[in-house]
Amino acid sequence: SIRLYELLIQYWRLGERRFEVEELRKILGITDSEYPLYANFKQRVILTAQAELAKSTDLSFTFKEIKTGRKVTGIEFTITVKAPEPTEAKTTTPTKAPKATPTPPTQQIDLPTTAPEVEPPDIPQPDLTALVNMLPPEHQGKQTIITALTAAYKAHGKAYVAYNIKYTNANCKDKGKYRVYLNKALKENWGEALKEDVEASKKQAIAKQEAKKKEDTVRHDKELYDRAIEYIGKLKAKERKKLEAEAMATLPIEQQEKVKADNFYALKGLKWAMEGIVMER
Repeated sequence: SIRLYELLIQYWRLGERRFEVEELRKILGITDSEYPLYANFKQRVILTAQAELAKSTDLSFTFKEIKTGRKVTGIEFTITVKAPEPTEAKTTTPTKAPKATPTPPTQQIDLPTTAPEVEPPDIPQPDLTALVNMLPPEHQGKQTIITALTAAYKAHGKAYVAYNIKYTNANCKDKGKYRVYLNKALKENWGEALKEDVEASKKQAIAKQEAKKKEDTVRHDKELYDRAIEYIGKLKAKERKKLEAEAMATLPIEQQEKVKADNFYALKGLKWAMEGIVMER
């Protein structure tokens, strides 16, 4: 119960945290031979801690089981911290305190009795959760990092913070100095270069898509044209005459007169009109 309290209290500002079952067992110091069945682990560890923490501390939690197939592989905790009740000064007459009856140690749970005072979040909960989940797991519960993220978020917004986290994750080689590196990145906006690279890549990808789309359109039109020419070439005389008449009807009267007079350009226009009809079909 104490270990689970110490683990969950790190994430009280986030309000939720998900762990893989095997990861949680290792964090809690449970060996492979202890509670090998998930049902036993749930009953003896999770449910027991849930009852004891709700009774003895200001932190409580509910949880949801995450399944892969029929097997429970993850647990998602929803964390609640009760705000301390205001105390009222009372004037009392001093009385002799009754002699305390000692409680046997075996019946006492030595848990913290108070949790940090709940403050209104400075970042919308979904944004805070998304940003914290971008951090390496070992840094997700560190209050100094969350404070730095909050300050940068309030000053510059979510995208600014996200790019600097990505930059730090990619470029910080000494993981022991991750917090220092991230703080400098947030203050000096080292992630701006990464943002520019990403935006340039997006523009390049869009340009490639547009070029490919234009190329596909040209190729498609050429295929249609070639098929139309091939189709017209295979028409019998009667079918060709019918197509010519249909194409002639689409031409202006003046153009039709020029076709009848065997005008070279008018005949070209008639040919194009025939091809257009076939391509539409």
